[in-house]
Amino acid sequence: MAGLPSFVISTQTDPYWEIPFYDAQGLPLSVAGRVFEAWVTPAITSQGVGQPVAPVKVLTFDDGLSLVPPTDGSGDQTIRNTFVHRVSSAYAQAHFPRGELTADILEVVGGARRLLVPVRLRYGDPAEIREFVADRAGVTFGAGRQPIVTPVAVAGQVGRRGAGFLTGNGPPTALDGEDGDYWIDSSAEVRTLYGPKAGEAWPVDGKPITSEITPELQAARDAAVASAAAARGSATSAQADRQAVDTGAAQVEVSRQAVATAQVQVATDKAISTGARTEAQAARDAASAAQVAADGQRVAAQIAASDARTYAALVGASVFDFNVDSNPSPSNDWNA
Repeated sequence: MAGLPSFVISTQTDPYWEIPFYDAQGLPLSVAGRVFEAWVTPAITSQGVGQPVAPVKVLTFDDGLSLVPPTDGSGDQTIRNTFVHRVSSAYAQAHFPRGELTADILEVVGGARRLLVPVRLRYGDPAEIREFVADRAGVTFGAGRQPIVTPVAVAGQVGRRGAGFLTGNGPPTALDGEDGDYWIDSSAEVRTLYGPKAGEAWPVDGKPITSEITPELQAARDAAVASAAAARGSATSAQADRQAVDTGAAQVEVSRQAVATAQVQVATDKAISTGARTEAQAARDAASAAQVAADGQRVAAQIAASDARTYAALVGASVFDFNVDSNPSPSNDWNA
């Protein structure tokens, strides 16, 4: 045997693998009508006589194992030749040990189990996957030979053809095209367009394909032009509104700066006025103080003169001449 069917299973996925059978000519080999199981067990060996390694999952036709026609759409789709194995990720994460597992296909005959195809799995974290391995490996049974294992690429599902334009002579029939298609009748003097096909039926009447501007096209064109003009008008109006807003904002900023300047001037004038009032008050206080001093000096002089007259009257004017001259006449004395 040239190798075993081997599959890499990531812990992130729901374990899934396929094993199709082919005959010596490469055609699907039917194994329908027979009973099979797939035993998933840790790939370990037991020493001595004893029970076989206990399986962690037994796949049967009632649970996780199915036999279907070729899943790539090739070959005879009435022949069931492909074993499909499925295990939920929740079950695998709870019961599958990381590392190598066996998943041999056993045929059940009269209560006895016979090995049909040995299979190996490697169950591990994504970081452990170092190479790509397909989830489908075919087994070819040649005449008189051991089975040959061949990795088989899984073909993608065939998608529906996209809608297109078809041409023909005359109107389309119900058998022409698919839903969504258009049909061009190229036999008419003026080519006619039918479509789209819907509900497997074509419209009864087609539309002529012409370069002339029909009233309908002209009306549509006029409506489009009017709509574009209205859009341009709206854009112009919006631009004018934005400019008006910008102008108003600039005027508000100028007014704000003028108010700030006026506030500064008021504060300056207030400071100057306060200083002038302080200086005037100081001048008034100085004048008042000078007046008080002058009044004091005048009172002092009056007191001194009064004392001098009193004293002169007591001692005689002929002795004291306050003018200190050679004439002791009382006519020029203070007490004259």
